[in-house]
Amino acid sequence: MEDTSEECENTASSVAFENLKTNVTDIMLILIVENVTGLSNDAFQVEVLRDFDVAVVTFLTHVDAVTFVNDCPRHHSVKQLQLSPRLLEVTKTIRVENLPPGVDDYNLKCLFENPQNGGGRIASIECLPEENSALIEFFDKKGNIYEPDFVNLPHMI
Repeated sequence: MEDTSEECENTASSVAFENLKTNVTDIMLILIVENVTGLSNDAFQVEVLRDFDVAVVTFLTHVDAVTFVNDCPRHHSVKQLQLSPRLLEVTKTIRVENLPPGVDDYNLKCLFENPQNGGGRIASIECLPEENSALIEFFDKKGNIYEPDFVNLPHMI
């Protein structure tokens, strides 16, 4: 299922499992992803968002996420747990929340443009101090808006 083509670089590499029941654990999801893809658990990350009854699988290698989403419903555990896999949309803008007082455009730009953090070139930053948040929009290497790789980005600022 691994796809190393150039076309894959522009394809979503995250999948949401919706309709997540409370009895479904992250370990169960890891086993499902391993069984469907044949990948080991160091090739992807699973994040369970209980407040939304969703889990997000982020592939750390180039995986054909469309094929994964199409193959999942045929897997007996996905059927039994009544999970609904879907591709996550590629995002151009992120919202950063719970910012400490005094954080400004420059601080955010330094953090989110740092390639060591998985960031990329920033198109714009809109600080929302009354909400302790900011909206950050990104460019790709060609000047187009794109989704940066946030896998290595620190979760706390």
